[in-house]
Amino acid sequence: MKTVRTLLCVALVASLAACQQKAPDTATATPQEDPGLIARNVEAAMDKGREKLATENITISNDGQGKAEITPQGDLLIEGRKVEIDEGQRRLLLDYRNEVSAIASAGMDVGTEGAKLATKAVTEAIGGIFSGKPEEIEARIEAQAQGIKDKARALCDRLPRLYAAQQKVAA
Repeated sequence: MKTVRTLLCVALVASLAACQQKAPDTATATPQEDPGLIARNVEAAMDKGREKLATENITISNDGQGKAEITPQGDLLIEGRKVEIDEGQRRLLLDYRNEVSAIASAGMDVGTEGAKLATKAVTEAIGGIFSGKPEEIEARIEAQAQGIKDKARALCDRLPRLYAAQQKVAA
């Protein structure tokens, strides 16, 4: 029940924020295909995030000694100035960048699934009120939420590769 309540709260807060958005064109979407305004907005934001990951520099340090970034091409910039590197170093920088991007993208996927589930949970919770079978709905939502939780935990399994790539870059 705690997961359902959390999802409902997330959905309600997101709904309030979404009230300012332009209404989508729903003429072509069927109810089964339409993930809802919240999920569409989250998905659009995640798509923008993926685009930024692919096309913009990734900041790897901003510790007071100078901002360090990796460009999409694998160049290293310190305080905006390109540092001369060899091809081996470029490969290490690109490997690290790819690990960061993969983890961020997987996190965005989890966030998008969470938004879709929150929307579904709200719809089903309302249906549960009228059907008189809230336990069945809770069990379905809990099972789906568990899948999302598992995917979120799987992100942790990627951290050792990221750490190894980071150590290679640092060396």
